[in-house]
Amino acid sequence: MAATTARRSPDEALGAFGKRVRALREERQWTQAQLAEHGGLDVSYVSQIERGRRDPSLTSLRSLARAFALTLPELFADEGPAPHEMTARLLAAEIEALPVEVLPVVVQVVRLVLHSRTLK
Repeated sequence: MAATTARRSPDEALGAFGKRVRALREERQWTQAQLAEHGGLDVSYVSQIERGRRDPSLTSLRSLARAFALTLPELFADEGPAPHEMTARLLAAEIEALPVEVLPVVVQVVRLVLHSRTLK
């Protein structure tokens, strides 16, 4: 009788990771093409990862984590950060990608939004 372990086979692990990537993408209401764009990856590669057909490299894992505004451990976690935490990280990632000359305008818009909320 063979001993059973809690370890997943490589195929099961790839499948589980692919489901995680798909779930994260769908939470953000992104297409595979949008995820590929955010991560600097090829859309067919993203599709193969989601289907558990590709074993992504460390570089690709970092790209996926960055696209989702997650750390590498969070990318592998069964549950991600709280929704408000995720939103803040996504916003921070978007702001980081902006040209420096538009940042004062972004700050001004955020201040206006915050100010309008306090008037209610």
